Amino acid sequence: MAEWITATLLGPGAARREHEPVAEADLSESLGMAYVQSHRWQEGITHHRRALELRQGAGDELGEAMSLNALGPAHLREHRLGEARDRFERSLATVRRLGERRWEGIALGNLADALLDSGDPQGSAALAEEAAAIHQEIGNRMSEFACLACLGAAWRELGRIDRALSWTQRGLDVARELDNSVREGFALLELGRIHVLLGNPEEALACFHEAAGLHRRIGDHVRETEAFEGVGEAYQALERPGEAAKFYRQAARGYRRHQDRWKLAVCLDRLASAVAATGEGEAARGHRREALEALEGFSDPRALRLREEITGNVGGGPAPS
Repeated sequence: MAEWITATLLGPGAARREHEPVAEADLSESLGMAYVQSHRWQEGITHHRRALELRQGAGDELGEAMSLNALGPAHLREHRLGEARDRFERSLATVRRLGERRWEGIALGNLADALLDSGDPQGSAALAEEAAAIHQEIGNRMSEFACLACLGAAWRELGRIDRALSWTQRGLDVARELDNSVREGFALLELGRIHVLLGNPEEALACFHEAAGLHRRIGDHVRETEAFEGVGEAYQALERPGEAAKFYRQAARGYRRHQDRWKLAVCLDRLASAVAATGEGEAARGHRREALEALEGFSDPRALRLREEITGNVGGGPAPS
């Protein structure tokens, strides 16, 4: 990913000097995607906004819709859910009007992700299934995978673990068919979460360890951090809170390093439960207070529920370092 950024970094400026706005927009979008995939959200947003501005100025409606669709995932990663939904809805309206079937499927799938993160798994599942059908129709297997992954997570949140397992396994099969380690690791993370809920913590551990190895090899340390958190969940299900706390701490360090406040808050709440189970009540309260600090500014339904749950458990005293 660093090579992609380095190779593209000088391109937008060169195109600007040559007065080539179309090329500058394309290169800015490519650079934005590289930054977003490197989990450098703000830098990605800056370049995507530049591409959007250029395409709007040129009256390029499809290009504008593509830029809006590229901005949305960066907003999702920052947990700016209202902004993400706005970008996807505007993109979807334009590509439908233009009859761009491929981009309709992509925008629908991204909007399904935004609904899922906003606490509407039912609506998310409906859109993801519609998008998956479009991708199957036109043979877009990579985007089909994203919809299958969303369907798995949505049905897991709805408590239909049988359906979650079916969709997630289909997604894993597609990732392996495409020989795509990024997608395979993502599917293994979700499969691990499902096995925890199914009461199969040993199978969950195997999934999370495999996912961690894949993400480590491709240099995606944010997803590797998610795998460490998953290992903590599996150990907690095995009633081994000391080992769970070890992996939660490792995950929390990763989320702090990557400045992912939403995932940090969720992880700290889980860490608090694990250390409380070992008798460290004061440490647990400190972790929950830090989680509340991480949640500041989030007002979506899931964040509000988590804040309410944590507030009911927290007491006085400083957060641990």
